[in-house]
Amino acid sequence: MPDFWVAGDLPLQFAISSLTERSAGDVMKPAINKGLTVVNKEAKRLAPVDSKNLKKAIGKFVRARKGIVTGKVTIRRGYDGAAKYAHMQEFGTQNIPAQPFLRPALANKKEAALKIVREEARKNLVKETRKLKRRAARKGR
Repeated sequence: MPDFWVAGDLPLQFAISSLTERSAGDVMKPAINKGLTVVNKEAKRLAPVDSKNLKKAIGKFVRARKGIVTGKVTIRRGYDGAAKYAHMQEFGTQNIPAQPFLRPALANKKEAALKIVREEARKNLVKETRKLKRRAARKGR
């Protein structure tokens, strides 16, 4: 049984935790991916534009492993060194003032992202339940 936590939504949490690890991943991975899209777009909107490489380098990553689905908005490598200076843009240095974009993106869109994750998880849970019932009916024949 996978570990799962949706703050403030016990019925959803209980329903998903009763699924197998694979089914829980099938429910949550697309839901988290869709929720992170909102934060990803906001981070790209807030990113300072020196060269467009930083905006191009902002991406999202969702992974399911052993029934635990995690996701993050991050700076991807390979965009003309954007990953090398992104932290300096976010936090600043002694000589360069901070121009945060990732933390404000999360702060601005956290509630919207969580709402999307919950809605998508509910939709996906219904689909997965139907799929499991069909599979069980075929095995019962």
